Amino acid sequence: PLTKQASASGVMESKVWCPDESEAWILCDVLRVEPSAAAGELEVVVELMETGQERRFPLNATHPWEPSHDLLLDDVSHLNNLHEGPLLSVVRRRYECDLIYTDVADVLISTNPYKHIAGLYELSADEGDWQTTPHVFRVAERALRAMVANKREQSIICSGESGAGKTEATKQVMRFLASRSSCG
Repeated sequence: PLTKQASASGVMESKVWCPDESEAWILCDVLRVEPSAAAGELEVVVELMETGQERRFPLNATHPWEPSHDLLLDDVSHLNNLHEGPLLSVVRRRYECDLIYTDVADVLISTNPYKHIAGLYELSADEGDWQTTPHVFRVAERALRAMVANKREQSIICSGESGAGKTEATKQVMRFLASRSSCG
């Protein structure tokens, strides 16, 4: 969260992430920082980017925006000042581009597209994009290589809410591993 020191030292960003009931976090333009009604506290006066509406938030309830938050990264662990706001923003923007997989270091976030995405689960001789971009096949390949190299069992955990795509992800992991084991 932003602090009094950050604001007072002039480090205040032009944009901040603010909590939102429907979106979890929204990106807002900072208009000004001023004392709040609570003694000794500061609040940020922002303009909502979507509507132009002016709102106030306690300074310590906001998080600073960084230019890296606008990037469409494969791995969100490369974001500066990573927190929930930019993570959700990147996952949402990738989803809108039919990029349903996003890495967070060694963890893969999968978003159910609720539609068919051509070529997403294509197993071909040339291996496909899944080797260099976030994909459930890449997770399965890493587990298989670690199992062979270390001669130890590996686990892949598919977790999520009902309808999140766990069954489909598990089917695709099993299909991938079966295709690899039939290759020798």
